[in-house]
Amino acid sequence: MSKDTKTILKEARELLKQKEFNTTIKICKKVLKEDKRNYNALVLMGAAMREVKELKSQVPKTLKKATDIQPDNPLAWHGLLVHYEGEPNSIEICAELIPVYNKLLQLEKDTTKFILYLKNLSESLLQANDDKALSECIATLCKLKAKEETDVEKVKLINETIASVLTQYPKITNELDEILEQVLSILIQDENSINRHDYYKRYLKLLYKSEKFDKLISEAAKMYSIFNQDIYPLEWICRAYSEYVIIHDSSCKKIDIPMYYETLLDHDSESILGYFAKAVYLYQTRSLINARNILSHLVHVKPKWFHAWLLLGKIDISLYCWEDAETAALHAEKLIPEGDPQNLRHVINLLLLEALIKSSNKLKWMKAESKFEELSDGSVKSSILRAHLYVLLRDKRAKVLINNLKNDQNTKIEGTVLHAMDLLQERHLEEAADVLGSILETSEAWLTLGKIHWEMADYGHSLMAFLKGIRADPNNWECLVYLGRYHQEHSKDYDRSKKCYQKALQINPNSEQAGIGLSLVHRLLKNNEENLKLLTQLTNQGRGPKWALLQLGLQYLDQGNSSEAVAILRNAVKADPIDSNCWECLADAYLARGAHLSAIKSYERALKLNSESIYSMTQLSNIKLLVGEKALAKEDFLKILEKNERNVTALKGLAECCLRLGQDYAKAQLLARARENFQEAVDNATIAIKEKSTFLCNWKLLGDICYNVAALPEKYCYLTVVPELVQSDSKNFNITITQKDILLLASRCYCRALSMSKNSPLLWHDLSRCYFAQLHLDTSIDPNEIANKSLAAAKEAVKIDPSNWFHWNLLGVICMSNEIKNYALAQHSFVMAIETEPNNAVSWTNLGCLYLLLEDLYRANKAFSWGQKIDPAYINCWIGQALIAEQVSQNDAMDLFRHATQLGYHHEAAVGYTHWVIKTIMDSRAKQDPLYTYVIENMHAVTVASDGIQWYTVHYPNDPYALNAYGLLLERQKLYKPATERFSTALEFIKDNKHKDLLSINLARVLVQQEHYEEAVKICLSIKEASFASHCQLAISLFKAEHFKESYEAYKAAVEWLADSDSDKAHVLCAMASMAYMTQESTAAKTLLFQAVEIKPPIISGYLALAALGMLDGDKHLTDLVLKDLKTHDNNSEYRNHIVKLMAYSCLIQNDREGASKVFRQYIHCYPDSSELWSDLGKILLTISDDSFYKCVEKALFLSENLSSEHIAKIICMSSLSKLITSSPNKGLRAVLNTVHSYPANVDSWSNLITALLPRWAKISQQNAHWLMVLASRVRNNLSCTRSMEQWLLKNEKQANDIAYC
Repeated sequence: MSKDTKTILKEARELLKQKEFNTTIKICKKVLKEDKRNYNALVLMGAAMREVKELKSQVPKTLKKATDIQPDNPLAWHGLLVHYEGEPNSIEICAELIPVYNKLLQLEKDTTKFILYLKNLSESLLQANDDKALSECIATLCKLKAKEETDVEKVKLINETIASVLTQYPKITNELDEILEQVLSILIQDENSINRHDYYKRYLKLLYKSEKFDKLISEAAKMYSIFNQDIYPLEWICRAYSEYVIIHDSSCKKIDIPMYYETLLDHDSESILGYFAKAVYLYQTRSLINARNILSHLVHVKPKWFHAWLLLGKIDISLYCWEDAETAALHAEKLIPEGDPQNLRHVINLLLLEALIKSSNKLKWMKAESKFEELSDGSVKSSILRAHLYVLLRDKRAKVLINNLKNDQNTKIEGTVLHAMDLLQERHLEEAADVLGSILETSEAWLTLGKIHWEMADYGHSLMAFLKGIRADPNNWECLVYLGRYHQEHSKDYDRSKKCYQKALQINPNSEQAGIGLSLVHRLLKNNEENLKLLTQLTNQGRGPKWALLQLGLQYLDQGNSSEAVAILRNAVKADPIDSNCWECLADAYLARGAHLSAIKSYERALKLNSESIYSMTQLSNIKLLVGEKALAKEDFLKILEKNERNVTALKGLAECCLRLGQDYAKAQLLARARENFQEAVDNATIAIKEKSTFLCNWKLLGDICYNVAALPEKYCYLTVVPELVQSDSKNFNITITQKDILLLASRCYCRALSMSKNSPLLWHDLSRCYFAQLHLDTSIDPNEIANKSLAAAKEAVKIDPSNWFHWNLLGVICMSNEIKNYALAQHSFVMAIETEPNNAVSWTNLGCLYLLLEDLYRANKAFSWGQKIDPAYINCWIGQALIAEQVSQNDAMDLFRHATQLGYHHEAAVGYTHWVIKTIMDSRAKQDPLYTYVIENMHAVTVASDGIQWYTVHYPNDPYALNAYGLLLERQKLYKPATERFSTALEFIKDNKHKDLLSINLARVLVQQEHYEEAVKICLSIKEASFASHCQLAISLFKAEHFKESYEAYKAAVEWLADSDSDKAHVLCAMASMAYMTQESTAAKTLLFQAVEIKPPIISGYLALAALGMLDGDKHLTDLVLKDLKTHDNNSEYRNHIVKLMAYSCLIQNDREGASKVFRQYIHCYPDSSELWSDLGKILLTISDDSFYKCVEKALFLSENLSSEHIAKIICMSSLSKLITSSPNKGLRAVLNTVHSYPANVDSWSNLITALLPRWAKISQQNAHWLMVLASRVRNNLSCTRSMEQWLLKNEKQANDIAYC
């Protein structure tokens, strides 16, 4: 540099001090123009620019140019430092400061500034977060450290800075990790460092990251010796030790790990690392069960712990717990660290393969086969597993692989065991045992040999093999299971069996064989509490192995605790939702609890999982039977028998279904259907007995069926059975037995069942009931002997089970029989039954019957009342009250009997109600009762009584009085043909001549109704003791047969000789008068009628006939006189309408239509509810005035809108006819059609239709005319017509026929 330049720069420096920044800049530029590399000019210009706002951004460029010229000159670097430190703090500024600090650290000699630069450098590095800058800076610091190695203080500062930066930096490279490790290894030696603990912590982490486990353990031990109250180094020791053992499957260098994990657990009793190290140590020392228990807890607490799952999988493999090993391997597989730095995936894959292959589940073998290539690593272990898999799958490739394994000395034992297993599957047992003879070194080999001998039933040798298998490996739980089975089934040493099962279950808590075996041994030893405790422990909080949940649920079910059973079995289903057995057990629990719908759904789910499950099908059918769906249950049982026609359970179920259906049909009096079902029940029960004659339930069922058949009427009481059942020597395949033999067969069936279970109170009850039925139904037996047998059986039932009311009830009923007549014991029995079960309508009713028998009506009424309160639907108590009412208050008897018949059929109710219905109908005084219409007509008394007495006659076909009553009811319903049959049948069985004559009268009466007049005459003539009724019936029969003279003479004889009262004479005289008028003897008819009305009290029908005769003869005086007398009787509802009609007709005869209508209007005003009067008024008004007629119709319909009588129908028909005449054709036709639809049974509505259509269709179509002809014919033949209507219809039918065939 020249002197001038120096002078100029000196001047520029002075100007800078004087803050002449722009001048300074100009001078420097002038210098730089001449010398571009002038260092001082650049530094001065940079300093001046820093003070000029517009040029401040050019400072870094200027000063950096200076540093390039003289890199070791600190002036420019200081200028840059001042510039950047003056700028706002940012990542970009920090990045610029880093190289500045680096250079200044190299150039700075002052310790204070050196420390400051180090501090600022570390802050800038952390803020900039620049990996490249970090690497360069650390490298620089390392060089600087090497350069200043003699300056201990500076070296320490540099190390602390490096440690501070790298420990705080988010992510550093492996090279930096090594540098940091070296730095920390130095820093931790400084006992005076305040950060020594933190340095140790970071140092241990680095050692773990670089997998230097030995060094990590030793350094952690040193750290613990320094910081002996800190658990941090203990945790690292435990962790490093555990992972090293797991990864390398070998022990670390000599280290007393129990001391460390015990110390750690002393400091922190819940330290998972301490427990983990303990588990690893136990694994190494072969305390596998304890190790597994610890690990199971750890993975529950920390489910994403990879190494814990891996070790757990290894332990489960060593304990032969294949399902648990599979679970652990799958968890470990999901948790493999990214990149698999420790290369453990192949280990996990082999664990998974081995667990799948050695499982007992074929589905898992298939899964292993599909994944084998993916999971296999080509190792020797893989080859062994492949061969094992092929053996299990019966693959032909297994033999080649086995031979290869046997030829290799290292795998000879494994190959030989697999060969033996292959021979065992092929059932070459002797050869398999010989193959194993040379390699019996492993537990697996001994286990296979034991299985072979077990299959050969050589249990002694199998015992020795299993014992040696346990000696070879105490954890082989399958050997223990076989030992438990041996002691349970063969040596009967249940205590030793229990110990074997307990040990096996301790090793493998999921072993169904061990668990079920232990549970069974507990039951054999009657250790129910221990069994429950075992199962409860295994299923804590609803979790545990599936078999334990199942066994616990079944245990609760056996104890009758169905609610607990349901809760436990639900968990079993959750554990394995595709196990049909779990669903079946759950369904059983639901069924025991009474939850039928849930049980059905569970059985259906089980059946869906296993469509061949006969048990599920049977239970579904049984539930349907239980809930009353008998027909559906029967169909299901038949489907089961299609698959297995000898299935005893299905046969019994089908028989029960048929029995129940038969009982339902019998109750509904569908007796033929009932017998068919009973026969089918017997057939199926017989087959079930042939299959399993040792099942007492089959014998009881057959007895129940026979008992029910014996209760049927004689017509239906027979069965077709195999001869062996009745001890017959017949060679026929089937024989038919009747009531006597059926009852005998029922008692034999109950006795056979009792021979199998002598202390069954229900069987004694059934036998007693059967004997009692025999007492009433079989007349050929000694009644006293059978009654005593029945009594003895009932007493035995009571003796065995005195807490059941129905045994006491039966005993009471038997004691009431005529053969026993022990009324005191009967009363005691009924009282005991009531005390045993207070809500017992049956016993209360039977007690009432006893009091009724003893004529204590008060107590009987009380007892029946209790029965009614307890069960209002029980029919017998209502019948009892009705029987009391017959003796006390006859008005209530009919209502009680009617209510009883509404509840169901009972022969007493049927007979009682029929008696009261007939009595009420025949009682003329009863008809005057306002309730008569309700009791007889509204309640359909005749029809209901007919049904009841019809069923009674089926049960008792030889009862002539019931047949007579039935005939009377049929006659009342105008069913004359069946009434004739009943009367004829009754005549065959009746013996009393007086009653026979009465029956003959009834028969003759219905024959007359059928127009069998000659037969009626013969029947009347057969009557032995003539009476007024019989002679009148004879007269009517002769009259109908057109034997008028004989008829007249019969009436005459009845009047003169047989009439019981003057009223009877008067009625007969009226009949004789009608006959006289028929023979054109009007005078004689008047004479007879005068005689009739002269009898006191006069009969109204005689006055009516006399008035009609006066009109016919034109005798107005006579007519007026008679009508005057009749008017005094116009309040009599029976004759009122007739009297009014005659009064109106007397006006019409004189052509006084207004007078006639006035008569009707007068009476309608008094009796507006009489539809007949409205009908008659409408007929007259139709001829007088259309308006009046329509008003009449409207008013009549309004007043009778809730009625549907014949007269209302006539009124509407007249209205439609009027519209047809007066309105438009379409409107009239519409009215006629509406009438037809409303009253299709009324002949007038059809006559209107014919009237409307015949004129129209006659001109249109011959086919329509033919249709009208057929319609007229059908109406005439099928509907009730008057003579005039019949003639009119015949006339129109002929007219339509002429049009159709003209």
